[in-house]
Amino acid sequence: MIDSWLKKTTLGRGLLAPALLLAAVNAACAVPAAPEPQDFAWGREINTAGGNAFYRLTLPDDVYQQTAWPDLRDLRVFDQQGRQVSFALRAIEAPKIQPLRVPLTVFPLRIARQSQQEDGNKILALKRPDGTELVVSAPVNETRVRASYLLVAGAEQGNIDLGHITLGWPAGHTSQASGTLLGSDDMKQWQPRADGVPLLDLSADRDRLILNQIDLAEYGASARYWLLLMYAENEQALPPIASAEGIGATVGPEVEQMTLPLKGLDDKRHQQGIYQLTRPQYLSALTIEPAEPNSVLPLAIETRPSPDAAWVALDKRVFYNLEEHPAKPVDFEPARLVQGVRITAIDTQWDDFLPKISGRRPRVELVFNAGGKGPWLLAWGSRAAGDAALPMDALIPGDINSDALDMATLDKRITLGGAARLTEPAPAARRAAWMRYGLWALLAAGALSLAWMAWRLWRDINRAAPPSGTEE
Repeated sequence: MIDSWLKKTTLGRGLLAPALLLAAVNAACAVPAAPEPQDFAWGREINTAGGNAFYRLTLPDDVYQQTAWPDLRDLRVFDQQGRQVSFALRAIEAPKIQPLRVPLTVFPLRIARQSQQEDGNKILALKRPDGTELVVSAPVNETRVRASYLLVAGAEQGNIDLGHITLGWPAGHTSQASGTLLGSDDMKQWQPRADGVPLLDLSADRDRLILNQIDLAEYGASARYWLLLMYAENEQALPPIASAEGIGATVGPEVEQMTLPLKGLDDKRHQQGIYQLTRPQYLSALTIEPAEPNSVLPLAIETRPSPDAAWVALDKRVFYNLEEHPAKPVDFEPARLVQGVRITAIDTQWDDFLPKISGRRPRVELVFNAGGKGPWLLAWGSRAAGDAALPMDALIPGDINSDALDMATLDKRITLGGAARLTEPAPAARRAAWMRYGLWALLAAGALSLAWMAWRLWRDINRAAPPSGTEE
């Protein structure tokens, strides 16, 4: 009956093609859209011991650099049947040294006399504020000491271990000097703590570059009294020290970090370098170190989140490569999405080799429910994937200590869908796209069918109408 109606009526014939197309779209919609392992670029088989409900594993370095999304949203865990299992992500915490500030009272000392010894040290006679003389042997070599300061901690703070000492002086003093720092508990026996540390203050237009921190050669050094000796070449101006503060150490939680090196390209003038990461990363810090030993570089730093994005100014500061003084990182708070870094030398240039730059990214731990049948598979690398990670408190009951879960291990990397998954939609997304195309085609076919039916009706009406001028 329905077949006869479709054949005999104009409306039926007009709806036949859209109906067939709708059936085809429904058949395509019937294909399951859940992600599968082949929707991701790479994977690693997960090894577990025992029959626990939950396991945790540390993500390997290649996962961070091969995901399609820098926030790791394209991570999945599959069971042996290729079904997704629930998981959560969290940062790995490790002990951190938190700063403890120790104020130091500054006393300028007058240099009464100085003499060089055969062993390379210098004997200095310094006048203390009370007028008494202080005799010190210091490793200053042939350079003449031009200024000295006594830095005194409080009686109850003299046994605090310090990592570095920060100096302060009034702004507007363009200066460049070096400093040697000695420590003592009784002002009789002095031990060298830092030697040849650069101290400078440079201004250009509205910009100011300052290097006023002395890192102690042995971290965790303690002393009640600190003696700062300052010298410079070519009679350069010395910064007038007005304040000082020691930075001590207390232990607290810190997120464990991984290091990502950046590849750089010089501008041939040795004044600007552009560095790239293979894929954008959320970095918590940058470490910059001049390639040449015993060098100091004032730099302007910019970053960008993608190759086609605009550069964004980050900081202007002085970086150095000195023995026993490791480079200090430029910290980001919060983490910043970085794909490229550009550095520009300020009123100087580097030698034949670009400064070295590396980024630091927080390490992440994955906790998953070992549901279904193992072995399980960690998969990553899909531009079409959305975020599937659960909050940790939603994955694990509150009475289970997630830190005490057994660790799982990973086998070698295997190729699933390949590198093409990093840029192209996964099969599930492609099926959804075909569904959209089918629906649009259905709408277009329906519109054409309505136009065809309207034409047929117009033609039939004209055939049935009597010719003009005739009488019934």
